[in-house]
Amino acid sequence: MIKAIWKKIKIWCVIHFEYRKISFAKDKWIHSIPVLTLCIFLSLKFLENNWERIIALYENTTLVGVLGTLLGAVIGGIFSLAGSISVGRHQIKVQTQIRRKNVIYKLLYDELYDIHNHILVENPYPARIEFESKQQTITKHPQYAAWGRIKADSRYLETPKKLANLLDQLEVDVREYLKAREKAGTTTMLVLNEILEQEADVKCNIVGLDGRLLRCVLSDCSFDLFEEIHHLYEPRKDLDEEIKQKVQKRYIDECSVNGDIIDLVNKRKEWLNTEESAIALLAAMIRYIIVRYEE
Repeated sequence: MIKAIWKKIKIWCVIHFEYRKISFAKDKWIHSIPVLTLCIFLSLKFLENNWERIIALYENTTLVGVLGTLLGAVIGGIFSLAGSISVGRHQIKVQTQIRRKNVIYKLLYDELYDIHNHILVENPYPARIEFESKQQTITKHPQYAAWGRIKADSRYLETPKKLANLLDQLEVDVREYLKAREKAGTTTMLVLNEILEQEADVKCNIVGLDGRLLRCVLSDCSFDLFEEIHHLYEPRKDLDEEIKQKVQKRYIDECSVNGDIIDLVNKRKEWLNTEESAIALLAAMIRYIIVRYEE
């Protein structure tokens, strides 16, 4: 519990810091006011303390001319060199940040956003999740391919550590969800057969039914259990409606308090929370680059 809370706090701090950077980029001139004020104050203080020397210096016109020429040349050269270096560095930084946005951040954001807001809406408890691009099934399933491709080339070296850590955590959470889902699927069949044997003296051994029943239990408590199993139980015999209703009620009630199914719900929640955090962080990083370097 404490570990989960600490993880949420760290993620919140990272995302909040990114949004503070956006605010700073938008209003950077406001943050320069204290520095300008300090420079003006120090300049006035210097003039106040050295006013008599400055007046005496100006009485010697020849010296003033020579010093002014030398000082102007030195200051002009320094500012020209500093300006050239600063402009060059800024251009490189702008190009690097925009490239990073286009080939890393947007690629990840588009993939995660589509999975989170489209695929998982249609398929909330997917049995199949892949970490590479493959041919999609009729019911789409998540494919986390972008991060794997980025880790396989030099783009990984450009990825900020805070983002890389969050994406690695997302991968861990997805794998934990898949383990929990497999275990919960097995449990749904064990619970079903236990109840069927006790209430009706029959058994159901349909291969691949576990995932279907799991979706029903988690998403729709009004489903018809015997329609879902297509009455394919052994030995074949007619069951009266009262027994069917009793079996269904027990099945729903026992699944709702089963530890494996509850663990699956919690693992899915952790996965989606991490995914939402990754999307929010990527959105903040993309927005910062747009505000800082493109607007």
